[in-house]
Amino acid sequence: MQELHRATIPLLAAILALRLFIPDIASGQTNAKSVATCENALLLSAHPLSAVPKTTQVILRRAVRSKLQAIMNDPGMGMSDTVLEKVPLKAIEIARTSKYDALYIVAWDDDSFGVNGFNWVVEVKPGGAATLLSDHASSLAGGFGVKVLGAEKEKYPEIMIASKGFAEGGGAVAEAGCFQKVGHSYENTSCPASCQDELNPK
Repeated sequence: MQELHRATIPLLAAILALRLFIPDIASGQTNAKSVATCENALLLSAHPLSAVPKTTQVILRRAVRSKLQAIMNDPGMGMSDTVLEKVPLKAIEIARTSKYDALYIVAWDDDSFGVNGFNWVVEVKPGGAATLLSDHASSLAGGFGVKVLGAEKEKYPEIMIASKGFAEGGGAVAEAGCFQKVGHSYENTSCPASCQDELNPK
């Protein structure tokens, strides 16, 4: 009986490890997602476009050019005097989609936006680049930070955009918005349940 008990221990351990990664039938998601963390988001303001290679700078700026122009042309933004080529962009590489292709978050966090600037997901390829957004979306989300939630070498990982919001009782609070690639574009998805607490440690 004791030998049988010893033999079942490795089996139970294997079942438990497997359970962490198999789909949860009730939610339609994997439990692996629940272990993703929103801590240590990268501040977009700390990653100027000038930090990436010159050729990539040109490609990224060209990819979001029409998006920038639309913001500047909006009368409500009060930015009609802004010089398009001098818009201070930020850029963070978040994944490699192939040996030659890369995925970036490109941001415009002008002071007039507060801390929640405009953000885009851009895929750079040898022949150029394109924003991975739905046709109806002008940007991914307003926010000040980004965290990759997917696996380290995942080609199109799930990402979290951290933004500044306001608590019910007053005061500022960080909020999380999560996105995953669906078809050709990034779409809203639910964030890990721990995100809000991780962004607002007590």
